[in-house]
Amino acid sequence: MAPLTIYYVAVGDNGISGPKIGCGDSLVATTTAPVRFTDQVGPSVGTLLANRSRNVGLSGLINVLYQSNLTYQGGELDGSTITIWLSGQFMLGGVCDVPRAKAQARIHGHGRLRGHECPGVRQRPAD
Repeated sequence: MAPLTIYYVAVGDNGISGPKIGCGDSLVATTTAPVRFTDQVGPSVGTLLANRSRNVGLSGLINVLYQSNLTYQGGELDGSTITIWLSGQFMLGGVCDVPRAKAQARIHGHGRLRGHECPGVRQRPAD
């Protein structure tokens, strides 16, 4: 058993709390309570997509994918890259949500974003 790492967006954080993404935001790693899994990607992506709230507790973080109707279909490991397959529709709230959504999906899929390794991202528990 181990916690899952779920990434959310810190709007206007400008890369202070994690990797900087479009519109001056940051991706911030949070952790769940310990769960059983054999493959962390599926449960992590599933947990992210199942969160239907924009705000992540009182943390100040947001889930830009909260309105999207997406389902994790699977993934494939090729060397150090994991490709994920999603089905459904993205529902985004504005121009800045596009890079935010791409960043959330990409970092869960292959653990890298613009040269940042996931373990190098500061982590804080989700509220």
